[in-house]
Amino acid sequence: MKVGIIDYGASNILSVVAAATHIGHTPIVIRSSSKLDSLDALILPGVGDFSFASKEFSNANASEKISEFASMGKTVLGICLGMQLLGESSTENGFNSGLGLLRGVTKHLSTLPGLQKKERIPRMGWYEVSRTRSDSIGDLPDKAMLYFAHSYYMEDVPIAHQLFSSEFNNVPFCVGIRDQSIVGLQFHPEKSGELGLSLLKKILSSN
Repeated sequence: MKVGIIDYGASNILSVVAAATHIGHTPIVIRSSSKLDSLDALILPGVGDFSFASKEFSNANASEKISEFASMGKTVLGICLGMQLLGESSTENGFNSGLGLLRGVTKHLSTLPGLQKKERIPRMGWYEVSRTRSDSIGDLPDKAMLYFAHSYYMEDVPIAHQLFSSEFNNVPFCVGIRDQSIVGLQFHPEKSGELGLSLLKKILSSN
């Protein structure tokens, strides 16, 4: 299976390449301007700045190309920043538009409704993840420990599209989204051990 991993100049892609190889796929690192027709799935990896990545996509007309790819029913997976880019917009370094393939807007964790006290941001390390739906991808065990590294989160995600949730200072928020063949994960499956690799394998094999 050919899995395209988009290098948009703002992400650490080596761990995603290694993970895709480990689970038996052929990763192909591509620039956002590359043709996508020959690929079976597409990954937008995490780490980086939303405003920079958004401008890179805009300059390369990548939004239209990725939308066309998704319209064919092929899997598009966004990890961490990649999930946020699949959404509608972000407030990171000003207002910036996303690809609009998932419903939801990205905001700083400090604005999470219901927070009672300040917590250290970025939120980095291993945190519990709970299933939001009984049919969640990959049969991930409830309250699985997975790896996060983020300062922003996505809100206003339709309940029907929410797969997983986690908590920040006891306040739950969405960390997994699926709308047909488009999937977003706020955590890093490629850095979450065998559980993460199993989930990644299931997502990439879901079509």
